[in-house]
Amino acid sequence: MNSPKLLLWDLDETLISTDGAGERAFERAALSAFGETISMNSIDYSGQTDRLIGILIQRSCNLAEDIFKLEQFLEDFLGFLPEELPRGNPRVLPGVQSLTSLAFQTEGMAQGLLTGNLAAGANIKLSYFGLWERFSFGAFADDADERDHLGPIALQRANDLHGMSFPPEQTVVIGDTLRDIACAQAFGARSLAVASGKCSQEEFRTAGADCVVDSLEDERACDFLGLSSK
Repeated sequence: MNSPKLLLWDLDETLISTDGAGERAFERAALSAFGETISMNSIDYSGQTDRLIGILIQRSCNLAEDIFKLEQFLEDFLGFLPEELPRGNPRVLPGVQSLTSLAFQTEGMAQGLLTGNLAAGANIKLSYFGLWERFSFGAFADDADERDHLGPIALQRANDLHGMSFPPEQTVVIGDTLRDIACAQAFGARSLAVASGKCSQEEFRTAGADCVVDSLEDERACDFLGLSSK
């Protein structure tokens, strides 16, 4: 394959950084919905879906897993998120504007989201930066609690939307966590790992990432995705 035809993007610390807005909104929602004061630093939430994060918070607080309170937690989180975004230094990460614009304009290539965010949360975050319209479909936390289940959903939605079949081997998942790499492997896709978060290049290579870069500004990212800036 000379170039992938379907790009599936993770969101946080891949496309954008909210500078802790999501974490602060989660902590506020834990207090409002669960009555618990927590620090997200105590929870291994990297790469998890928003729904599973709520469950992990319940577990960490030794609470019974209550679906009603979980739904309240997620509703509260979505309410707090727009308030928290302007309070830090949220930003689009290097290379993202260029690559997503090129993919959006490249004939025969599609791009969507493959993220642990709720669809409404992804909309809030990306609309803040004017990026939401570049992604015509996606798979989200609304679709499955486990991230590994999201790949086939995103692939089917791409097929349905574009009226064509995107084979997994012509699909690339772009993300910043080991769970993104595992998610790609779970449905036979390739992976581009961006060491912009907590994981090192060596950790990504050990996990089997097909391409590893420190930043999406790296020309290797553009080449691997089958994009040309010329």
